[in-house]
Amino acid sequence: PSTTLDPHMPHGGSIVIEQRPADEITHFRGNRVVKEGVQVWNPSFDVAPASLITGIITEKGMIGKKAGDGGDGAFDVRGFMLQQQLLLPEVATEVAKAEEAERGGAVPLPGLLALDAHKVVDYIQSIPALQQLVGPSDSASSWRVKEIGDGNINFVYVVEGPSGALCLKQGLPYVRCVGESWP
Repeated sequence: PSTTLDPHMPHGGSIVIEQRPADEITHFRGNRVVKEGVQVWNPSFDVAPASLITGIITEKGMIGKKAGDGGDGAFDVRGFMLQQQLLLPEVATEVAKAEEAERGGAVPLPGLLALDAHKVVDYIQSIPALQQLVGPSDSASSWRVKEIGDGNINFVYVVEGPSGALCLKQGLPYVRCVGESWP
C-alpha cells in the first residue's frame, strides 16, 4: 500500500528490520524443539535487492526505477509520491526541489484492483515493462501463474512465460478477515 512508502528512506539498506522472538522457532506448542543454546535469527521480513525488482506496485500505480540511475536500481519513490499527492505540502516542497528533474515513472491505476490468479495476467499485460519480462501479449494464454503465500496479508504470484518469469506481490490497504475468530 502507498501508506507504507517513506519519502525520506534513501534505500532499502536503511530499513530497520524488527526481530521476532526466538521462541517462535525454538519452541512448538510450548515445548523446546531445538538444543539449548542454539542461536536464532528471526527477522519479521527481509529486503530484496533493488536490482532484483522491476517495479514497486501500489494501489496508486507502479513506481519505476529512476531514469539514468547508472544501474543502481534506485526507485523514484519521492517523485511518485509527489505525482500522486501523497506528501504533505511542506514535505512536498522540500522534496520537489531535490527531485524536480526526476518526477514520473508511475503507471496510474484506475483504482484498487485486488488481484487473483486470472486478474494478475491482465494486470501484467497492461504494464509493458512487466509484460516484456514474461512474454508477448499473444502468449498470455500459455503463461503459468502460481499463487504463493508469504505469511503476511499479501497476494504473491509467480508468473512464468516464454520470455521469463516474475514474482508480483500485492499488499492490500485493508485487512481481510477469515473465519469467525481471526485474527
